[in-house]
Amino acid sequence: MRKNNRTGKRLRLTPLILGGYAAFLGFGLIVIGLSEMKEGIGIVRLLIGIGMAGFGLLGIWDGVHDLVGTDKKPEQAPAS
Repeated sequence: MRKNNRTGKRLRLTPLILGGYAAFLGFGLIVIGLSEMKEGIGIVRLLIGIGMAGFGLLGIWDGVHDLVGTDKKPEQAPAS
């Protein structure tokens, strides 16, 4: 895939947007799960919220890792 900007780095909008949405919903489930901890469903909501927030943060990282990654040049193999 060709990158048209000057540095060759870009944002991936789909995982960034979906990751932000999943993280938002995950943190909401964590708060609801903590408030209903005495009931059995509170623990389930807490665990699902932790998983969803984790995958949401992973999606956000996947969306921005091209921008924050280091510029490594591939090593040239010596001519034989």
